[in-house]
Amino acid sequence: MSFSDIVQQLRTTFNSGKTRDVDFRLNQLKALLRCYEENTAEMANVLAADLRKHKQEAHLLEIEFILNDLRNTLYNLREWVKPEKPEKSLVNVMDGVYIYKDPYGVVLVIGAWNYPLQLTLVPVAAAIAAGNCVVIKPSEVAPASAKFIAETLPKYLSQDCYRVVTGGPKETSELLKEKFDYVFYTGSGRVGKIIHQACSENLTPCTLELGGKSPCYLDGTANIAIAARRILWGKFINAGQTCIAPDYILCSKQVQKQFLEEARKVLNEWYGANPKDSPDLCRIINQNHFQRLTSLLKGANVAIGGETDLQDRYISPTILIDVKSTDPVMQDEIFGPILPILNVDNAYDAIKFINSRPPPLVMYIFTLDTKIQELFVTGTRSGSMCLNDTIMHAKPLCLYIFSKNVTDQRLMIENTSSGGVCVNDTLMHCADKPLCLYIFTENIEDRDAFIANTSSGGVCVNDALTHFAVRLPLQLSVMYNMFRSLGFGSPVYLYRFNCDGNDFGSDKPLSIYIFSENEKDRKAIIENTSCGGICINDTMAHVAALPFGGVGPSGMGSYHGKYSFDTFVHKKSCLTKDFNPIGEKLAASRYPPYSESKLSFLSTLLKKRQGINLHFLPYLLMFGIGVASTLVVSTIL
Repeated sequence: MSFSDIVQQLRTTFNSGKTRDVDFRLNQLKALLRCYEENTAEMANVLAADLRKHKQEAHLLEIEFILNDLRNTLYNLREWVKPEKPEKSLVNVMDGVYIYKDPYGVVLVIGAWNYPLQLTLVPVAAAIAAGNCVVIKPSEVAPASAKFIAETLPKYLSQDCYRVVTGGPKETSELLKEKFDYVFYTGSGRVGKIIHQACSENLTPCTLELGGKSPCYLDGTANIAIAARRILWGKFINAGQTCIAPDYILCSKQVQKQFLEEARKVLNEWYGANPKDSPDLCRIINQNHFQRLTSLLKGANVAIGGETDLQDRYISPTILIDVKSTDPVMQDEIFGPILPILNVDNAYDAIKFINSRPPPLVMYIFTLDTKIQELFVTGTRSGSMCLNDTIMHAKPLCLYIFSKNVTDQRLMIENTSSGGVCVNDTLMHCADKPLCLYIFTENIEDRDAFIANTSSGGVCVNDALTHFAVRLPLQLSVMYNMFRSLGFGSPVYLYRFNCDGNDFGSDKPLSIYIFSENEKDRKAIIENTSCGGICINDTMAHVAALPFGGVGPSGMGSYHGKYSFDTFVHKKSCLTKDFNPIGEKLAASRYPPYSESKLSFLSTLLKKRQGINLHFLPYLLMFGIGVASTLVVSTIL
């Protein structure tokens, strides 16, 4: 079957509404969970075949991550799919205002080779949960893992909804010619540009999880012995072939000396006198990458390691010193077990250096000084940050349960009980989706059918245009043309950054790592650099429980947990009005003939007013409960 036939089959299925049913989604996700649980041993085997990945690393960084992320989705999906109710202005006080989680349609997920199961299957589960049909393209560079996905998933998932395709660059190029509704890609920045260009041809939104040179700042306030273990673990797991691994260290000469002393002890403890004999070290994925990495060692000052073996694709854990910003090792993401150290005098010099380079996917900050932490957070740009640790995956289950609170549950019930929104006919999915659909009817069943079975930028019931003033997410057609005219291709979804007036001048790193106890220095780096994320006093620990994604050349968009679900849904706005004469009387001022009195009245209705800040209420409530409990206990005793 050709790619065109596969995509058309999936589009036909999606247009039937089959994947919109939440029970169907849950059943498919349960089947996927059963697939993982029944094939855990085989998953570890294929990871060992591709990367010689140790069983513990395979479980910690891939298998358990996939399982827990999927379980979290199963536990919370019914809450995630419920409509949200945003705030309203006075002009809409009598209207129903909702945000519906609308699946995009037919989406493409392209996986990566360095974590070939996790980076492919986590977004696949999210796309299924969001109600999409999915084309899955695993990386051909990890052939054992790709074969496992291609042969195993079809045994558990509905084939008219989810299809696996395989092949290399040629096949991927052909696949990208198809019109998808969303594309999710994980891989290199070079290929990411090709993906983005292909998406722009059809104005297809995309998430690009790329990479970058994730810096690690380490200062004298940090516990160097502990920091060394965390940095080296984050760097050398998977032989450094991790997009969020610390790419280089920024520290003073004095801190460098202490770090090297600890590094020698740690590496000998972990891998022995001859690391090549250790079963705990992965290998480089192929000889092309091996040769690329060994070329970076030519002329470098090797402080630790440096041993290589082409036939075994082995490179020992290596640390370089006396590194300059112009050295080959500092030009692109290393993606291997080589760790350069660059010397800076303080956090401000580190921030200046970070901001002169591409934004990282993650920034690691090792310091106990909270001012330094804040300096990095507010002064840099990155996909995310991690303070005082690296890559240690937190368990996200409780972090993603947002509406178990009784008050929130009641709010959700109120949002859905009124029913009544719009858009009719599943055939709408065969054509380009409209910016907005209008429906005039008092029949609640008809309105609910419109919402559930159509896709559009937004919906308005019993009125026209007035929903634009309400605080609903709306992606206008003109935005597509604006981005294209500026050279950005298709619009960037979930792409967030802060402009602080600095001229960053170049691409930003995926991550920044800061090891310091100095609060002032940490604050300086956080505030004055830009990256995908920041981690303080560890590496990679921030990933699982927080939205993960890059900024600029390190990527666009984010995922993990509920953020993965949000990535694969369009937040469809919906305004519901009835034909109440009082509401119509209030809105009559918008109609001609216009007058100053009408303008004044409308300005009053539309004026944004600051509400009462009740952030203290939970604390006050807990205090009251504590006082009451004390009184009850005192009375009983």
